[in-house]
Amino acid sequence: MEYDEIVSAISVAKNQKAEIDVNIKKLQRELLDTKEAKENILPIRNSGGERTVGRVTFEIKREYVWDEERIKEILAAAIEPPPFVTMKLEYKIDMRKFKDWAMEHPEQAGPWHSAMAIKYGDPRVKSIKEE
Repeated sequence: MEYDEIVSAISVAKNQKAEIDVNIKKLQRELLDTKEAKENILPIRNSGGERTVGRVTFEIKREYVWDEERIKEILAAAIEPPPFVTMKLEYKIDMRKFKDWAMEHPEQAGPWHSAMAIKYGDPRVKSIKEE
């Protein structure tokens, strides 16, 4: 295949995939709206998890949300945090502001430059516009 043929083939395949994804979501909604599915989901409705009935596995995802302020209060009263508690500290750098600051303060920017690395991903086709 030549370049233009490959580009066209990717475009067609992406459009087909989008149509298939929409169809899958529609069919899943229809399935979940059936009486049988509702009955099969009922046992996990209040606890989450998954349940397989026949060929279909139903799932209700669980996400635990902790009150950070309440955790701070509990830990303030503790001598030592329990082993299941870890503290995570992460710095966020705004590259636009950093570049402006580094231009204004070149003598102080050296250590910051040494703390930065650039990681490149694998090449990919970002998009193809229709003709």
